[in-house]
Amino acid sequence: MKYEFKDEITSDVYFEAHGGSLPELFENAAFALFSIMYDVKKIGSDVRLEISSEGDDHKQLLFNFLMDLVIAIETKNLFFSDIKVRIEGNEARAFLKGSEAKRDELLCIVKGVTFYKFDLRKEGNKYKATVTVDI
Repeated sequence: MKYEFKDEITSDVYFEAHGGSLPELFENAAFALFSIMYDVKKIGSDVRLEISSEGDDHKQLLFNFLMDLVIAIETKNLFFSDIKVRIEGNEARAFLKGSEAKRDELLCIVKGVTFYKFDLRKEGNKYKATVTVDI
C-alpha cells in the first residue's frame, strides 16, 4: 500500500505514506496530497516544473517539500499528475508533470501541512510518514 487515509480528524485530513526508499516515500506522500485536492487520473502532463526543498533533517525536509507543493499548486495554478523525487543529503528535487488547474476539478483546498501527528520514520528497510493537512 502506497498511502492510506485516516479518519481521526474532522477539520483536517490525516494520512500515512509508505515507501521502500526516501524518494519513493516523498513521491507517495505527494500523491496522497494531490489526491485530496483533485482526481490525479484526470490531470494531463503537458506542463513540467522542478521544485527544490531543503530541511535540517529528512523529517523537516518532507514537511517543507509538501508545503512547497501546496504553494506551487496555488501560485502556479497547476495540478500535478506525475512526480519523480531525488534526495541528496537534506535537499529534495521534485520533477513534476501536470496541467493548468481547472477549479471545477478541485475537490478540496489544502491550506497547508500541520505538525499535528507529523512524523517520518524508518521501519526495517521501509519508510513511513504520517501527515496531517489543514483543509
